[in-house]
Amino acid sequence: MRHPRFVIPLLLLTLIGCAVEESPVQTAAPDLPPSLFLTSPPANARSVAEVKESAALGDEVVIAGQLVGNRQIFVEGAATFILGDHSIEACHPEEGCDTPWDACCTPITERRALSATIQVVGEDGKPLRTSLKGRGALSELKQVVVVGKVSQRSEGVFVVDASGIFVAGGDS
Repeated sequence: MRHPRFVIPLLLLTLIGCAVEESPVQTAAPDLPPSLFLTSPPANARSVAEVKESAALGDEVVIAGQLVGNRQIFVEGAATFILGDHSIEACHPEEGCDTPWDACCTPITERRALSATIQVVGEDGKPLRTSLKGRGALSELKQVVVVGKVSQRSEGVFVVDASGIFVAGGDS
């Protein structure tokens, strides 16, 4: 006979250890600033093309455009979206585009030249870890006006840190 007084406690500890599962750590999405979504359009908005042409790093801007110009307008897990100039036209499936907002009928170099990245950042200067899709009525092809500060400006990169977003026809 093999030491039953050791086998039974060992078996119980094994069963108890298997029954305990570690639950994954849930991190709540950070809240967006309560004043982020505006109820009326800001005055003196300029097109994406105009702002990109003249704004310098650190400038406060009011920029108007539409959520168009890329297959993925929103970044999953980051408070970021692509804002395209009003001159970028949405395309349709009969034109060979899977999604109207990707604007695949417009050359990619033109889409990049006429687009800006809009982000909502936390105190650390990094985008908040939450998607903006569906928040404040934001969705592909929506017309928006963004108030913010130019935080990056280099060859092919133009980023605005948003402090206010007005969504036309949106339920703020």
